[in-house]
Amino acid sequence: MHFTSSGQKILLFYSHQNEEGKTFLIEFLARELLRQNRSTIYFGNQEGAKNMPCETLVMDNDFISNPVKEAQFWEEKLTKSPYEFILVELPNINVKPFNYSLINKANALILVTEANRTWKSSDTYLNNSLKEMIKIPHLLWLNKMDGDELEDINGEIPSKRSSIRTKVKHMLS
Repeated sequence: MHFTSSGQKILLFYSHQNEEGKTFLIEFLARELLRQNRSTIYFGNQEGAKNMPCETLVMDNDFISNPVKEAQFWEEKLTKSPYEFILVELPNINVKPFNYSLINKANALILVTEANRTWKSSDTYLNNSLKEMIKIPHLLWLNKMDGDELEDINGEIPSKRSSIRTKVKHMLS
């Protein structure tokens, strides 16, 4: 997915189960965005906010259970914030149903799942339901993927360059 260099980008992350790695991957993405000098904020649970390298907003239980507060927060805080990237960690689908009208205002919905876990028929049903209701790009981020499996999909992964080769490359560039 390609984003324009200007304007706000709202990315929503969710998973079907606990411990699939959403917070870990969001933290990694936030570090990379900050390294690129992109203004970034995380909106999610208290536990996830503890180690985020960027600004954070914490989602409380009152917010999760109240669709009116959720909509007001979305309109008043998130869409009017000065940050270029807003990384939202949604509660697992088994904790809180999705608010589809709000989700469709974002730029992308990202399913984070473990590459080696068994995909159940309920997961397939949920995914098919989401396809019908979501108008924004729906992406999949595989976590904990074995290197051999990744090579089967993408082709051979180059080995890390030696320090000598790296220095020569820098001198020639």
